[in-house]
Amino acid sequence: MTTTSRSHPDTVVGALPGEPAVPLTVRLWHITKTARRHLERSVLGPAGLSLPDYAVLLLVSAGPEARTLDVGRRAGMAKATLNGIVTRLETRGLLSRRPAEDRRVVKLGITKDGRALLNRLRREAAVAETALLTGSTMSDDVRRLVAAMNLGADDVAAGHRDTSGPPGAVLLDGQHRDGPL
Repeated sequence: MTTTSRSHPDTVVGALPGEPAVPLTVRLWHITKTARRHLERSVLGPAGLSLPDYAVLLLVSAGPEARTLDVGRRAGMAKATLNGIVTRLETRGLLSRRPAEDRRVVKLGITKDGRALLNRLRREAAVAETALLTGSTMSDDVRRLVAAMNLGADDVAAGHRDTSGPPGAVLLDGQHRDGPL
C-alpha cells in the first residue's frame, strides 16, 4: 500500500512535483549512500577510518566516559560489530577501554590522539559536506530533507505530536500537511 500526502493525494510522500513517485525510504537510502561514499572517500578513508568508526569516535567523545552498551545502542550496532570497531580504534590509540565498578560494564574514553584526529576530521567533514551540498545533483533533495528534519525536530522540541496523518507526512517538496515550510 502506498502512503500518500494529504496536500498531494496522487503522489507518494516525498515525491517532487512532476517526478515519478519514488518512496521516501528509497530517496533517503540514495541520499545517505551517496553522502556516506563521499565522506568515506574524501575524509575518512585517508585517515584509515570508516563511517562506523567515525560514529563511534563521535559518540564516545560526547562525554567523559561512555558505556559500550550505550554507544552500541545509539549507533545502532550489534555488540560484536561495536567490539570489532572499539578494538581497532583502541589498537590505533584513539580510544581507551576500562572496566567499570560493575565488571560486566566496559567504559570507553577518547584519547588525546583520538580527540586530535576527531577534531581534524570534523573540520574536513564539514568542508566535504558543504561540497556535497553545493556541487551535486542531489543537493536540492538534501536541502529539502534537512528542512523537513528540522521542522520535525522543532515540533518535537516544542512538544507537538501530530497524530492527524501518516508518519512522514512532511514532504520533501517544501510542503507540510499544514502548508509550506
